[in-house]
Amino acid sequence: MAAGDRKRTLDDAKREKMLSELSGIVFNDVALTPMHREVLVVAARIDLQFTTRAEQYTLAANAKT
Repeated sequence: MAAGDRKRTLDDAKREKMLSELSGIVFNDVALTPMHREVLVVAARIDLQFTTRAEQYTLAANAKT
């Protein structure tokens, strides 16, 4: 499928094929450069176990003795 072609379909199988082709074009032809890297530093007392959260909220409920 060329980039200029506009296609529409309600057929699940055809849509899946088109998405697969487009994914191949995007991931093979376009360089992905990470622009941001998140680093999280957490410290706790030695007698506490602390689990970090993906959204980086620091909640007392996550600390266990």
